[in-house]
Amino acid sequence: MTALLGLRILKWVSLCLLGAGHLGGWLASTHKDRQRAVFWLATPGFGGVWLAGYGLARLQGISMGSPWISNSLWLSLAALQVLIFAVEKPQRRFRLWGGLAFVLLVATLANMTLKVGGTKAQPIHVEES
Repeated sequence: MTALLGLRILKWVSLCLLGAGHLGGWLASTHKDRQRAVFWLATPGFGGVWLAGYGLARLQGISMGSPWISNSLWLSLAALQVLIFAVEKPQRRFRLWGGLAFVLLVATLANMTLKVGGTKAQPIHVEES
């Protein structure tokens, strides 16, 4: 298996974990279960998506300064922070904050898929050893 394929699989599995954490936050019946879903599924999924995305960009010679990448980094970080904020205290209305986190996550996915802002930054050159 090539490194590119391995990173794509890691990113896909991590994205599934992130989505499962979001969904678990919505479907959980208790506050403790919401926290478990977010902390044990969404957070590791988020880290895996970032690591795999960095590796994919590096392998393909794409600059991390490309607008669509940097915008996606900010949007995804905001989505995770809002999601964690939503489950931090039981009295917070999860539907409101979880909805905002979901909108930010969808915006991130749309930005990454459509490559909003193009690739104005020049690709970096990766030297083969």
